[in-house]
Amino acid sequence: MIRCSIHLVILLFMITCQKPYNEEVQKMKGTKEGLQQAVVDSFQIMPAADEGLEVRIFGILPSPAYTLDHVHVKKSGTSIEITPWMQYDPNKIVIMVTIPYQETISIGKVERDMMVKIHDAKQTRSRMIRLHDHQQFESQK
Repeated sequence: MIRCSIHLVILLFMITCQKPYNEEVQKMKGTKEGLQQAVVDSFQIMPAADEGLEVRIFGILPSPAYTLDHVHVKKSGTSIEITPWMQYDPNKIVIMVTIPYQETISIGKVERDMMVKIHDAKQTRSRMIRLHDHQQFESQK
């Protein structure tokens, strides 16, 4: 009897926890079969091995049902726009744990001051890359 009650309590707990999760997943689903913008926690701009620059983005995926699909990079004039996209797989049955991710994007050699913009699901952040003598740079918010 006690064992049956414990199983019933566990089952009810699992059902009640599942409803908010499903509602959150429904909100987060993108318009293209689960593809949506990923959240970026931080990013770094650093010199690359080939004398160019690279941007490293760090973020967290909401659950193991998400994977980082691709990072869209758009270069135009004096700006570089970076948008990470994640893919949701509704067929995966997973526990609710967040998954950290890191992605490095090579932006090549930069000949002039550039504005780097990172677009994610919550906000857009910008950082100016200012060139100095002999390809040294400093970044500022």
